[in-house]
Amino acid sequence: MGKVKKIIIDTDIGDDIDDLLALVYALSSEDYEILGVTTSFLNTNLRAREARKAILLSSQKNIPVYAGIGLPVKGLHSSDVTASFSQFTPDLLDPVYAPLNEEEGCRGLSAPRFLNAMAKKYGADLTIVCLAPLTNIAKALELEPDALLATPIVMMGGCYSKLSREWNIECDYAAAKKVFSSPLHLTCLGSDITKLTEMDRQEEQELLSDDGNPIDSYRTACVQLWKKATSRKIVLHDPLALYSVSHPDICSYEDRHVFVETEGTYSRGLTLPLEDLLWVTYKKEDGACCAYSHIAVAVDSISFKKAFLRNAKIA
Repeated sequence: MGKVKKIIIDTDIGDDIDDLLALVYALSSEDYEILGVTTSFLNTNLRAREARKAILLSSQKNIPVYAGIGLPVKGLHSSDVTASFSQFTPDLLDPVYAPLNEEEGCRGLSAPRFLNAMAKKYGADLTIVCLAPLTNIAKALELEPDALLATPIVMMGGCYSKLSREWNIECDYAAAKKVFSSPLHLTCLGSDITKLTEMDRQEEQELLSDDGNPIDSYRTACVQLWKKATSRKIVLHDPLALYSVSHPDICSYEDRHVFVETEGTYSRGLTLPLEDLLWVTYKKEDGACCAYSHIAVAVDSISFKKAFLRNAKIA
């Protein structure tokens, strides 16, 4: 086993099921030391409660959970911070599942402050795994522009090989613009790569065959709720991003200056690698307006899914 990775997970758990699957995977894996969980987008307090429940059902009960900033800077979707989610169960309202900053509701300023504090403490020894709209990261930059500079960020977000908007970016494209315009160390797994991890029926059945372990049972219950609400297949978008932190060779990468489009009826939220825009002449000075990011361009999806299922049964 390689070096244990110190991580913070920034997540919009409660919508698509892959966030919960990523968190349960991290809780059950010896590859990670989870220093905290922060939540992003809309009802961050309720999201934090789902994360807290998963943590309490695991053997790692002391991981801090902070509800992050619910209201996007500017995005394409609802700004109703009271929204509930497909994986909601009434017991989540129990005080035992409250985040540390319960008094903040969905305003969540403690989350970006926590990110900054931990980044300053651990520097390059910490990785922020961002599985959500980039609202918390953008606010952390606003609060302390230099705090995150030494800390790598591995994110599931964007789409880099074709013109396609991706959920985490379009939900707060203004925050994404701020992050991609900064000098942060970004490793980006876009939906064009993560969609290659779709599970077939047999793989889903293997994932959901638990032995009564409480966290396994909770994962199964949440998947069933999500399936009932969406009827979609499981795609391991967020687990792949998490896995790549400890197994970076699962993907191959290329470096690109990524521009986030915030104008236009149809183009807002696009992530555009400038070097690949053949209809413009890319100049070095153009890079001043966007980060030089590490972009996943291929994945060994077969090996990843085998490893994911193998580890998922240790929960």
